[in-house]
Amino acid sequence: MNVTRLIAALLAAVIFWASPAAAQTKYCPKLSDNSLVAPGPEHIDGADAYVYRTVNGASFRLHVLRPAAATKRNPAVVLYMASGWMFGNLKNGLPFAQQLAARGITVILPDIRSHCRDGVDVVDEVGDANAAFRWVHTHAAQLGIDPHRIAASGGSAGGHLALSTAVFPQVGSQGQPAGSGPDLLLLFFPCVDPTSEVEMQYSAAAVAARGAQVNVLANVRRGLPPMLILQGTDDPLYKEVNTFCAKAKAAGDSCAYAEFPGAKHGFFRPGDEH
Repeated sequence: MNVTRLIAALLAAVIFWASPAAAQTKYCPKLSDNSLVAPGPEHIDGADAYVYRTVNGASFRLHVLRPAAATKRNPAVVLYMASGWMFGNLKNGLPFAQQLAARGITVILPDIRSHCRDGVDVVDEVGDANAAFRWVHTHAAQLGIDPHRIAASGGSAGGHLALSTAVFPQVGSQGQPAGSGPDLLLLFFPCVDPTSEVEMQYSAAAVAARGAQVNVLANVRRGLPPMLILQGTDDPLYKEVNTFCAKAKAAGDSCAYAEFPGAKHGFFRPGDEH
């Protein structure tokens, strides 16, 4: 089985919230009990919860799913939720996390603040993503994972957060050393330029003021970790993601690219043929 088909089969159960119809430009969900703006869960069945940071008295957790045959040095994936930086539900990544855990990988689902729920912007969210990754790396022995085999992963805005742990590790470090970045990036239709017309259309409230500070496309450099990108050709982000991968290769980085003809943004969802 070739790599593209293997990855597609492995990830068929992933649910990334990435519907443009649900992500209106200026609006947040109005129902207080809407799962996209609900407080992060304190517990997820089958996972262990840890507080990775406290902000203004509020605790933010990450949830660790361990494989049945866990060792003391498992490979791990930190999986960031797709949210448009506006809102989201980290449980949407649970099917993918369970697929990976079933194959011997420890998966970490961090609860990242969002604009609608917490009143933050994209730079704050990148700070959370970095804080979660640093916590995982620092506590690798406690979690039973190999500190040299930790990947960052995500789709859409979650892909941007995963990328940011490698490109902008200093954001949110509060003057402390940034720490080690990911050893691998596994990305699905990632948002690479928060200032692009597409992103501003859907997420202006979260990115307008400071999006340029965390523009991955404008900050490609040599030394990024190896990355695998799965991208649909009918995605509005198709051109900029292609440009990003080409720039990474030109800088001397490894960027493996799997293209899915006719697939739209968020195409790894149950019931989708792609």
